[in-house]
Amino acid sequence: GAAASHGSQVVAFAARDLRVENAQQRKLEILARRRVHQEFIGHEILDNPFTQKGGSSQLALLSDAAYADGMERIHAALDNADGAPPVFVTDQWLTLLAGWVQ
Repeated sequence: GAAASHGSQVVAFAARDLRVENAQQRKLEILARRRVHQEFIGHEILDNPFTQKGGSSQLALLSDAAYADGMERIHAALDNADGAPPVFVTDQWLTLLAGWVQ
């Protein structure tokens, strides 16, 4: 998701919610784009800020039940690891979009 500040208003949205209804009266700009690629070994994944429910727009949009199911799968993978701990990979793009209405 992204957030843009305009005066005292902050608007946050996920990319799937972005709609431009009248392109001649609106301006949309990509301000920043960053790739995050990380590998976490074993329990390191639990300390990753992107694993937290509010850590990314994709997880924030999940229901609490769906998030809990995913965390249960991570804990099961950790608990059932034979020998070497599992490796969890984060590979995502972070994009900041800003829009103005004239």
